[in-house]
Amino acid sequence: MRRGWAILAAMAVLASGGAAAAQEGTAVDLDVAQPDLSSHPRVATVLTAPAELGGADVQPSSVTVVEDGDERPVELLRLPGDRLEVVLVVDTSGSMRGAPFVAAQAAAAAFVDRLPEDASVGLVSFGSTPVVASPLTDDHTLVIAAIGSLQAAGETALYDGVALAVGQLSDEADRRRSVVVLSDGGDTASAGTLEAAVAAVAVGEARLDVVELVTTESDPATLGQLAAAGGGGVASADDPSGLDGLFDRIAASLANEYDLTWRSSSEGPTPVVVRLEQGGVVAERLLTLDYPTAVAPVTTTPAVAAPAPGLQSGSEPRATTWMLAAGALCVGLALLLLGLALFVPRAQRRRRARLGPSSVAASTGAATTSLGELSGRATAAVEGALDRHGHRRGLDAKLEQAGVALRAGEYVVLAGSAVVVAGAVGLLLSGSALGVLLALLVGGASRAILSVLARRRRARFAEQLGDTLQLLAGSLRAGYGLLQAIDALGREAPEPTNSEFRRLVVETRLGRDLSESLAAMAERLGTEDFAWVVQAIDINREVGGDLAEVLDNVGETIRERNQVQRQVKALTAEGRMSAYVLIALPFVLAVALQLMNPEYFRLLTFGPGLVMSMVGVVMLGIGALWFRVLCRLDY
Repeated sequence: MRRGWAILAAMAVLASGGAAAAQEGTAVDLDVAQPDLSSHPRVATVLTAPAELGGADVQPSSVTVVEDGDERPVELLRLPGDRLEVVLVVDTSGSMRGAPFVAAQAAAAAFVDRLPEDASVGLVSFGSTPVVASPLTDDHTLVIAAIGSLQAAGETALYDGVALAVGQLSDEADRRRSVVVLSDGGDTASAGTLEAAVAAVAVGEARLDVVELVTTESDPATLGQLAAAGGGGVASADDPSGLDGLFDRIAASLANEYDLTWRSSSEGPTPVVVRLEQGGVVAERLLTLDYPTAVAPVTTTPAVAAPAPGLQSGSEPRATTWMLAAGALCVGLALLLLGLALFVPRAQRRRRARLGPSSVAASTGAATTSLGELSGRATAAVEGALDRHGHRRGLDAKLEQAGVALRAGEYVVLAGSAVVVAGAVGLLLSGSALGVLLALLVGGASRAILSVLARRRRARFAEQLGDTLQLLAGSLRAGYGLLQAIDALGREAPEPTNSEFRRLVVETRLGRDLSESLAAMAERLGTEDFAWVVQAIDINREVGGDLAEVLDNVGETIRERNQVQRQVKALTAEGRMSAYVLIALPFVLAVALQLMNPEYFRLLTFGPGLVMSMVGVVMLGIGALWFRVLCRLDY
């Protein structure tokens, strides 16, 4: 009963749609191929745009699929022309001689010229016997020349001509095969039968359209059977001058085909209404599909070859897209490496490691190549912009804390280059959405990486501080002055302690007070322990006393604090690892699901699935923050 009511409802939809079409626009039949149900619940078919659209692109929003009374989300991709094969079959019998044949040649030549440039086109002529006038080729000028060389004579071997044309088509699964027949009469000379021609069309899985020039010898019933076998139609013209318009409509349809897919939730016989409404044209097709009763495993192989995601119709295949993406990535990496080599020569890096970026901000650095001059100008322009907006000093401080031997302008130029490369790679891989996402991610990473590097450098300095104070106290006991002891640390201590104390010595020798340099160093490193050391040194310089003993006491306290911190890390290691795994697991599974079963993953990108995904991400973020607070050790 439910199926019966559904069919009646579908018929009512068609009736109401027809009435609305009569009021709103031109109502025509929609050409929809028999859908492929082998990947159910994913259903795929080929939709041919109505010729009334005049070759205009069909918008996805103008196509709807109503299945069993419920509308389904659809995906619409224009099919590329390089997968189209068309064999034109021209009647060259004696009945076409004269003005009709001249008009037929002109219309056929115009038809070939209107097809997509990368489509494969062949020509078969038939008089008393069929002849392959031009095999399948993407050079349309050869086919047009072959049409011009045809001569009308003899009988009409229509059935043999159709069978020969179908035999010219390839048997590749992802090809769209079409046969277009131009004839004015019935068969009079074929060795084969009408049944054999119909069977050849059905076996070849080729669409067959007929352009009929109506004469006294016409046989519309035979032409209709051939067209029905190929899922096409018969277009008739009483006058040869009307052939050009008929061919133009067929060419527009062949050049404007789309892969239409939707996800079904029905089983058994189901009425499906496919409707197109665009530009005043309304077209519908009612299909009754017998869906499998048991849901088969979802596969991702489409019924018809479609363009790779992110590319326009008629673009290159996915393999070429990956090659372009890989090439763009390699070029981007090469530019980044070249930029590093040009921006920061070795001599400048060593000088900045001793003096820091702020002391050489006025240096122009002579460029030895035109590319070096260009990079220098870009850096100068960026630094000028940073100065005008008051951001240069803050970025220089972050670079110093992270230990990055770059000026603010150089870092911004390199980060901007990485953002552009990431956006280009995303655009080639999957379109503008992924390009914008990758660009935002790289831009955010360029800011976050400085914080990560600064935190790691600060942690290494804090771990070395206990041993550093011990070495400093030992040097003082050996008779070294404070500045001499600091100079010895700059030569003997590991990185980053050595570079920081070398900078301290250089600043002092250039005239800066030692207390100011120590305070600036403590602020730059941002470690509370070293701030205590600086305070102890300042107090000792004012009141006197044994500085070595003071440093020993402070060093002992710092070593005990570091021991407690290491113990806490050891005790929480298992929990932290579990948290990392649990946080990363949903994202890893999402990527694997997208690669293995994109149709299933798509359920998480709209409707209730999208809400669940967003809630899950928010809960993961809250859990990560809570765990970080629990594992943080504050004194």
